[in-house]
Amino acid sequence: MKTISIALALSLVVGALAFWAGRGSVKSSGQDSASSVATATTESASTPSSFAPRKRSSSSDKAGAAKDPAAELENVIQSMMSGSAKQSREWYRWIEAMPASEAQHLLALVEKIPTLNQRNQLRASLLSRWAEIDPQAALAYAQKLPNGQARDWATASVLGGWARNDPDGAMAWATKLPQGRLRRQAMDAVSQQLAEKSPAAAFDMFRANGSDRNRYSGALYSIFNSWAETDPATAVTKAGELGSVQQRSQAYQAIATRWMQKDPQAAMTWITSLPDGNNKQNVLRSAISGWAETDPKAAADYALNLPAGRTRNDVIGSVAGSMANTDVSAAVAWIQQLPDKQSQQRAYQSISYQWAQNDPEAAMRFANDMPGGSTKNSFISSVIGQWAQNDADAALKYVQTLPNTGDRARTLQNIVSSLSYQDPKTAASFLALLPAGPAQNQAISQLVNGFANYDVTEALNWLGTMPEGSAKRNALQNLSWRLADADPKAAVKFADTMQPGQGKNEFIANLASSWANYDLDGAIGYVKNIPDGQLQQNALSRISYQWAQTDPKGALEYASTMKEGDGQNNFLNNVASSMAQSDSENAINWMNRMPEGQGKNSFIAGLSRGLAQESPQAAADFVSKLPAGDAQDSAALSVLGTWSYNDPAGAAAWVDRFPDGKLRDNATQNLINNWARNDPNGAGEWLAKQPDGKGRDRAISSYVNTLTWESPETAAPWVSLMKDENQRYSSAMNIINSWQRYDRDATAKWVAGLDFNEQKKTQLLNMVKRN
Repeated sequence: MKTISIALALSLVVGALAFWAGRGSVKSSGQDSASSVATATTESASTPSSFAPRKRSSSSDKAGAAKDPAAELENVIQSMMSGSAKQSREWYRWIEAMPASEAQHLLALVEKIPTLNQRNQLRASLLSRWAEIDPQAALAYAQKLPNGQARDWATASVLGGWARNDPDGAMAWATKLPQGRLRRQAMDAVSQQLAEKSPAAAFDMFRANGSDRNRYSGALYSIFNSWAETDPATAVTKAGELGSVQQRSQAYQAIATRWMQKDPQAAMTWITSLPDGNNKQNVLRSAISGWAETDPKAAADYALNLPAGRTRNDVIGSVAGSMANTDVSAAVAWIQQLPDKQSQQRAYQSISYQWAQNDPEAAMRFANDMPGGSTKNSFISSVIGQWAQNDADAALKYVQTLPNTGDRARTLQNIVSSLSYQDPKTAASFLALLPAGPAQNQAISQLVNGFANYDVTEALNWLGTMPEGSAKRNALQNLSWRLADADPKAAVKFADTMQPGQGKNEFIANLASSWANYDLDGAIGYVKNIPDGQLQQNALSRISYQWAQTDPKGALEYASTMKEGDGQNNFLNNVASSMAQSDSENAINWMNRMPEGQGKNSFIAGLSRGLAQESPQAAADFVSKLPAGDAQDSAALSVLGTWSYNDPAGAAAWVDRFPDGKLRDNATQNLINNWARNDPNGAGEWLAKQPDGKGRDRAISSYVNTLTWESPETAAPWVSLMKDENQRYSSAMNIINSWQRYDRDATAKWVAGLDFNEQKKTQLLNMVKRN
């Protein structure tokens, strides 16, 4: 659920701020000091004398800009209150010209919108615009919202609007926030706005405030997309300084998209120079997709000339999707002349969304004429999923005509997924057609979250009608963070009614984690009152990071009162990791005062992991000074887990200095697991130089397993180096299943050269032919 909440938070803040990018500034009527914001009230809002609606763009003029934006917005909000309107791009045109004097009135109406996503997004957009004119009043309004994610998103939106005209004032206020979710979102919002004027300054701000240590950031794309507009070479250099693999990949994709539109040849030269792996494939897909928007023919020609493989199929899909944005018929015609079925399948999937939006009946007529198989099934599932959002009755009627097979179940699951957040009651009618099983379980979890977007209580009521079982238990786990965010006391009461077991344990752990994001003291008090046992241990583990960030002394003093065992060890590990990132000297001093034992060993491992987030080399130096033994070995593996993710070559150089033995064997395997995903060639070159032994054998197995689905042609030559024949045979079957999908001839040729007896080799060759 954490991933979902991050994506939703970013979409709300980015949606509220994106429209203002590239537009002229508006003079603020309020004071710029951060201190004045703290005492401001919503009643202070007024239309500043210097305010005048900004000149609309030519595109807005052609679309027929509203004469009375406040009245238009009020009409839309009233429609949303009755459930008869959905999100609209028109919002931003109307908000653009909204007088500040109308903000409170419109926001009061917004609070009555029943759909949580619509309410949050429109509120964020209004607050962002209001903050451009009167940041104090907008911020005071946001902070009066109930505790939880909605308030954090609203506050971040205000900071983004404030930063358009006064980034220093916005940043001064944001830097005073305690460590946690709100501070990260606020920093992202300010950095994103500053990126429009000075991406270099935005990047410096981004790094100075520690955002480059987070795995996800909404500001990165804006910073590097703007930077690539004027100086792509410098943008590439600065992106390379990011320690997080995910952030570096996100920055590279932003650069590639913009650079490819400006100078395809130079951009492609850079992309080609990147090391092979998932990162390079993602960057290439982003680049070609952006290129297709400005020069679809050139992008299409390039895609068709790529070597056969998953990357080529994905790039072709990106080109088709870009084509379909402007001309679905042209996209279909281009797909039909593609030379192989695999690339056609990927391309049809890419255009199904646009086609279903424009003309679902035409898309279904086309689907009926397609030959049977996975391509047709995937296409139909995607089209019906979109069709159901616009005409649920027609889509439901069509689905009921499908044979009751696995393809029908997948189609229904896709429909429930697409409708859950738009119209959960209609989604429930499709769910009723799903047979019991994994597909139904997943659909139930999606649907309960959709209901929760409207009303958490309604979600619980609906879930109460479901029979007991794994589906209901999993859905409750997904719902727990939403209920905690909306009303933690109600969540506690609900938890008390649950039957003991895994479902209750997970619900309470999620509740504690979500609660601690905005009310740490309340979460701590709740967890302390849970009876000692596994239930309390799980909850303590979830809040340990926030506790250590805010009150490390209190967290460690509490740890000393815990019973020895896994619960205390996990808690100490998490606390130490958190402390190492904020106050490593204090963490080391505390470690030196701890008594010997497993608790101290766990603290050392967490401390090492946290130090590695800041400086892997410093963490390695710390570990080298520890006494030899299990504590040192565990700490070394903790450091390696972080180091190998961000700088595998540097981690490999460290592992090369390890003496032969169990630690080196484990380290080699762990290193390969992370390295192979992003740089399979570099990982393979290092692995080939390792001495024979159990560590190398295990690492080869990990290397092959990691690459089998993403890059089977790279994994294939390593199969022959596996010493266990059963393992070699199993790995060969997995590679065949993946590789033959886009290059059957190469797969068959490889199988023919494998060192198996004739019976096994025949079986493997038959797999290629059969598939």
